[in-house]
Amino acid sequence: MLNLFTLFLTATRGAILGFLVGVFLYLVFVGIYSRGRTRVAVVGILLLIVLGTAGFITQSNALKQSRIEPVQRLASISLSDPNVSNRLLVWGFAWDTFKENPVLGIGSDNFYVAYNKRFTPKATEDWFDRAHNIYLDQLVQSGIIGFIAYMALWFYLLFSLFTLRKKDRDLAMIFGSMLIAYGIHNVFVFDTLSSLFLFVFIIAFVTYKKTEQDDIGSIQGKRLQEPWYFLTVIGLVVGGLLVLYYLVILPFSANRNIFIGYRYVIADSERSSQSFLKNNTRLGAAETAHQINSAAQILIDEGDTSSQIENRYVAVTRNILEQAVAKNKFDVRNRLYLGQLLSLNPNGQDDLDRAEEILLEAIKLSPGRPEVNYLLFNLYLAQQDQGNAVIILEMFIKELPWFGEPKLHFANTLKATNPEQAARYFEEGITQEYRTGDKGVLLAIIEYLLYQEDYERVVPFYQRLINNNGVNSSAYKLDLAKIYFLLEDFDASIRVVADLNETDPVVLQQDEAQTLMSELQQYTEALE
Repeated sequence: MLNLFTLFLTATRGAILGFLVGVFLYLVFVGIYSRGRTRVAVVGILLLIVLGTAGFITQSNALKQSRIEPVQRLASISLSDPNVSNRLLVWGFAWDTFKENPVLGIGSDNFYVAYNKRFTPKATEDWFDRAHNIYLDQLVQSGIIGFIAYMALWFYLLFSLFTLRKKDRDLAMIFGSMLIAYGIHNVFVFDTLSSLFLFVFIIAFVTYKKTEQDDIGSIQGKRLQEPWYFLTVIGLVVGGLLVLYYLVILPFSANRNIFIGYRYVIADSERSSQSFLKNNTRLGAAETAHQINSAAQILIDEGDTSSQIENRYVAVTRNILEQAVAKNKFDVRNRLYLGQLLSLNPNGQDDLDRAEEILLEAIKLSPGRPEVNYLLFNLYLAQQDQGNAVIILEMFIKELPWFGEPKLHFANTLKATNPEQAARYFEEGITQEYRTGDKGVLLAIIEYLLYQEDYERVVPFYQRLINNNGVNSSAYKLDLAKIYFLLEDFDASIRVVADLNETDPVVLQQDEAQTLMSELQQYTEALE
């Protein structure tokens, strides 16, 4: 009942599909082995389920608007669903990786290396450490040998349940249905220690039921009198305590330290940094590095703190990220964070050189990742090294010729020195794929169009930027009002100013805003 309640709250589609198929198969088994009215009732329920499923599929468009989230999410399953298309893309990465390493795979917990290597902006999620398909995970991580070993467990379980059907039919039907539901769920998820524990215990339970003797009680009585039995019990107790410590207490402590570190980043940055430092061990090191990087950006961008506190916090963040990079040289994310931290908060040329080194290695590990390429590009520009900046973007364009983003950034770099080439890159990039919701890309498009004084064309990009930034879009609204004024669409400019007056009147106190309002006032008086 608790699992059913959790399924409803989380609306996890793979788990719901597996559960529904498991229930259907259980009813099929009951129908096969029942007689009389029970069979008739079961067949009637199965027919209702089939008709209900057909109706659900035919009415899926209407059901997408349902207020019941599990219904809404199931109805939205299609190839156009971003989650579905993203999952299919990741599965393609996994299959290509398996073909390169078919026998032994690439090693346990190493899928993220393959994902980073093949990452392109077509993927809507930046980081994947699993293929979200247990069967593909086995193929990628342990090759065909590991996959066969894993599937052998399934064959053993299902065959054992099949042989148990005469001895204990209910057990065979229930566990058989549940295992098939779990197998379907495995197509969409990955296992964790908690789910693997259950799987192993089910294997043990089915094995016990398969070999259970009628006189098991007397056998157990004899075993209790043997010395090895007590030693085994003591060993299991000690082992259980160790498992409790390493798999429950330590992870709980690590998560608590991260929570405290993130929570107090503004209120008590000293406590925050010390809490993160407590996790500077192998357990939770990656998560700690990711979270302290986010906390550092919050402190720098939003915190009303002294430069001394910021510098100390940045130093702690750098220390943790450096150690995380040293512990896992294949983790692109930590390299990205460290490169960003050093390039934005350098303490001399050595830090800039270190940032360059870190980002160059990150590009080798994940050449199709935009953020890494742009960080290094901007780093070179900040150092007046336009030659290397151009080389980085040209390499990125060559890596992903279908991707328009780097061409849009390149156009801005060349717009003053080579306007013809800049125009070619811009017009080609604007017609290709790019991340339409990315703030940096929209700003690059706007910057180029403003430089060209193409005010009419820039309007929709300002509107998109405003919609994406919500409450933080006041400055962009003021810019849009000025654009409308330049286009002599005075009514639209007045509407934007009126909106600003309601949402953020402080912005209208700026000199440029006052000038614009004065000119709009003149327009209004002229109409009157």
